[in-house]
Amino acid sequence: MAAHSVRGIRLAVGAHPDYPRRLDVLEQLRLARPDITVHDSLQATVRAAVELLPIPPVPRP
Repeated sequence: MAAHSVRGIRLAVGAHPDYPRRLDVLEQLRLARPDITVHDSLQATVRAAVELLPIPPVPRP
């Protein structure tokens, strides 16, 4: 993760609240990319990733 965070690319990052190294993820991103939110769930992370896609998402029925 650290290598990708310093490259300046658009990222969607998630770390479950029970993940043992969550604080490491939060601290690394706080220092390298304070503009990135660390999401708590897979659903929130995927939603953020879809928003980063270069094409508009297909509307859900």
